[in-house]
Amino acid sequence: MPYCSGRFHRIDSHTVRSTSSHLRFSRQTSAAARAVAALAVGAALAGGLAAPAAADHDALAGHWPLDELTEGGTKTPDRSGHGLDMTADGALGVIAGQLGGALDFPVATVVLKVPGSPVLEPAAGVTVSAWVKRSGPPGGFRYLIAKGAMKNASSCYAASYAIYAPGTGLRFYVWRATAGYVLSPSTPATVFDGNWHHVAGTYDGATVRAYLDGAQVGNGTQAPGTIRYGLPDNDLRIGSYGGDAGCGLPYNGGIDDVRIYNRALTPEEVAAIRAAPSTPALAYDPLVGRVGQPVAHTPRELRPTGAASFTVSPALPPGLALDTATGAVSGTPSAPWPETVHTVTMTDLAGQTSAELRVRIDAPPAPASTAAPAAPVSTAAPASPKFSALVVLPSARRCVSRRNFRIRLRQPAGVVIVEAVVSVNGKRVKVVRGKRLTAPVDLRGLPKGRFTVQITIRTKAGQSITGTRRYRTCAPRRRRG
Repeated sequence: MPYCSGRFHRIDSHTVRSTSSHLRFSRQTSAAARAVAALAVGAALAGGLAAPAAADHDALAGHWPLDELTEGGTKTPDRSGHGLDMTADGALGVIAGQLGGALDFPVATVVLKVPGSPVLEPAAGVTVSAWVKRSGPPGGFRYLIAKGAMKNASSCYAASYAIYAPGTGLRFYVWRATAGYVLSPSTPATVFDGNWHHVAGTYDGATVRAYLDGAQVGNGTQAPGTIRYGLPDNDLRIGSYGGDAGCGLPYNGGIDDVRIYNRALTPEEVAAIRAAPSTPALAYDPLVGRVGQPVAHTPRELRPTGAASFTVSPALPPGLALDTATGAVSGTPSAPWPETVHTVTMTDLAGQTSAELRVRIDAPPAPASTAAPAAPVSTAAPASPKFSALVVLPSARRCVSRRNFRIRLRQPAGVVIVEAVVSVNGKRVKVVRGKRLTAPVDLRGLPKGRFTVQITIRTKAGQSITGTRRYRTCAPRRRRG
């Protein structure tokens, strides 16, 4: 019969006290008892301390919003950009979560898992974050998230790192490479009061900490060292522990928005994740400026998770700059710029969010003549030309063909048209610019019955002239029998 032996008396979140004893496990031993006893052995047998590793860069290793199940209810996507989509080995229910949808793990053992990846094995530290919901304790040794599992035919040991329920609350732990596993302080039992709660665990190479709803629980547990990886079962699981069938230790309840970071987040960063009202958002209105005139353009919508940084591609027009801390664009354009779509990317604790920013910089107005005027020059803006002088439309007194509707644009003396936008029933159908302004504009596939055509003309002088006309299409001719 396989067995493990060691010297132990009892364990708590800080210490392992020893005395002479032997441990022997069998398949008849409960999974919970085997797990806690084996954790004690790992802590008692290991020895030595490792120096803390240098901090890694701030980035998401994995992010599973758990809003949906794809591919017939078997997949849930990873939004971190690392392609670590998870696979379900059974039926999970989609419920209303804290941030959109969430997954409801049933009483039976149903697990989400992704094969082991170096991305999920940060050397210097780690943060595990999730939202949980359950009424009442789930039972002893129930695992919400576990990276890897030590197993054999009859025993359960520990994961590299995990959040689990030992009884009434939740704990986070890491298994150190040379000094056993270390538990964080336990959260209060109120984490299972039937409401959504944010939980997180961090390890920075020196201290194991747990957080509940953005606040640190206790003072943490001192634990210098590095995390032990490369376990026989190296998968990451949500909803259970790994190992053989006897080591399932499944969790029954709701889980939402699971994230793993490749370093220990600060208390302020954990609180920012907890306080974020929803997924991050970024949006801009179009920016239209003129050479020599200052610009101050801020995002129309800006909702980061914690502190954020911003980048833009391609580069903005000469004279304009993006504030990398706020996402605002400012400066004084120094040259004309055709309308260009730029992509602004916001990086925060939730990953990356991108938005389009359309930018156009017009040329400066022509300089006034330096010759002495015979009379004072009027400063009044030039009168806008009439719509009828710019556009020739079919007559509305008779029906029109749905397949042949022609519009002509005219440019009277002193008027330069730079753009014409044609809409049918409020929907933009054609935008005409450049050389096409001198050619007829044909509309095809018009709606049956009555419809409205609206044309907006924009001139080089910055004028905008709009005209509207109602039409009806001709009924199809009946064929004679």
